[in-house]
Amino acid sequence: MPAFNAPHPITQGAGTDLRANWTPDGQWIVFERLQDGRRRLHRVHPDGSDLEPLALEEPDGSDSTGRPAFFAPNDVVFVSDRLGRTALFRETQGQVTPLHASEQPCYGPALGTAGTWPLLYFQSDGSDATHISALGQDGQVIRLTHTMGVQDQPWPFPDGQSFVYHAREDGRHVVCLQSVQAGAAPVVLSDADEETAYVTPFPSPDGRWIAFTSARGG
Repeated sequence: MPAFNAPHPITQGAGTDLRANWTPDGQWIVFERLQDGRRRLHRVHPDGSDLEPLALEEPDGSDSTGRPAFFAPNDVVFVSDRLGRTALFRETQGQVTPLHASEQPCYGPALGTAGTWPLLYFQSDGSDATHISALGQDGQVIRLTHTMGVQDQPWPFPDGQSFVYHAREDGRHVVCLQSVQAGAAPVVLSDADEETAYVTPFPSPDGRWIAFTSARGG
């Protein structure tokens, strides 16, 4: 098991900072900041230096939100409602372009550490139900989860061929594992209710471990 130093803050000041992710080169941490009623993506070095907004040209009346995903350090996928609906956008070398939109809001873009397609994300149908889909490089979308209820917070393993996610099944919050192939069956990894919706499973870079949040046992 790896050893860790004591935690220390790297952001401060007004606002709430959340949904952080590393850039692939490990030089920056990109996160969402909620301040004065608006959500914007910022970045900061791991030592807390050079905190700055991400240059996404976000209109004043819209929000950009995390957790962002990366094809490369300067090639980021994020969520924004700048065009009137919550959708996926891509910023490359200072240029922001729409990546994917649908009738249902899109959230939580995720890529493996190699930054390869497909891109995973989840959608809400507005009736307390969400599902996970995969977006291919050709723009084709494949729905990956079909169980009634909630499946969200996907995160791929490093090779991008399988992923873990949070699901709510029969009132229980659990961690699931599944292939990115269409029609693959999920495997429930949790042996009990994790007792929180904020499970947020995250595979280690070598694919041997899964870190996640649990409130089981109080």
